[in-house]
Amino acid sequence: MVGTIGTTAGPNITQQIPVMKAVGSAMGDLASEISEGKYKTVDEVQAAKATKIFGAMAAMKRSTSAPATQPAKP
Repeated sequence: MVGTIGTTAGPNITQQIPVMKAVGSAMGDLASEISEGKYKTVDEVQAAKATKIFGAMAAMKRSTSAPATQPAKP
């Protein structure tokens, strides 16, 4: 994702804002859970991070306004 953001410029940057907000929120949640002592090992944190990022991305795909199917061809 860093490579994608690093190469995004101009009007395309606005397309990245929702992604960055979703990932930022997921990482904020993870930081809170780490502070609360929820994870005992680095491996647990890494697994939780991956799960949270994938979950944030999946939620973004579900919230799209694009049609789920294409119109029928005449």
